[in-house]
Amino acid sequence: LRRPFNVTADVSHTDVWTFRTVRPGKNRHPCEKPLAMMEDIIRASSRPGAIVLDPFMGSGVTGEAAANLGRRFIGMEMDPTYFKGASEKLEATVAAATP
Repeated sequence: LRRPFNVTADVSHTDVWTFRTVRPGKNRHPCEKPLAMMEDIIRASSRPGAIVLDPFMGSGVTGEAAANLGRRFIGMEMDPTYFKGASEKLEATVAAATP
């Protein structure tokens, strides 16, 4: 098995990222990543139907990006509050994506 790196000439990938940061706020994880950034990472490094693992799931943005892109997701989070919020977000994302 080879690891995919799905970058084309249509997408300019550099070593400088210009994604807007996630603003801090009530009920926000302190290390939350932008959804667009996680989608770019997942799109470039996996194929549709692949399993994405996030052992530090936090707010669940990685799982949301995986679901948006047709990937399966396994997430782990030791903080019960963040796990509950991420699980609810992921259930809603999957339900919205299911026809």
